[in-house]
Amino acid sequence: MATPVQVSPLIKTARWSLLGLGIIYGSKHHYTVKAKREKERKVELDIKEKYLAQKHEAAEKARIEFERDSILFEKSPPKE
Repeated sequence: MATPVQVSPLIKTARWSLLGLGIIYGSKHHYTVKAKREKERKVELDIKEKYLAQKHEAAEKARIEFERDSILFEKSPPKE
């Protein structure tokens, strides 16, 4: 097995400094993306609610149309 290499203190310091900077950058970036995502999420929920309302309205119209035309929901007995 090879003998371990002594890493200079400058390189160690640079590694730890860059790690710390990366953590700080990631945290800051997370919060900026989170703020944008919350706004996008509100728009998505509005679109979803409109879509579901339209779907429900179309289903209700289809049900009413079916009841009106179907012999299963006939209001008076059939004439013979």
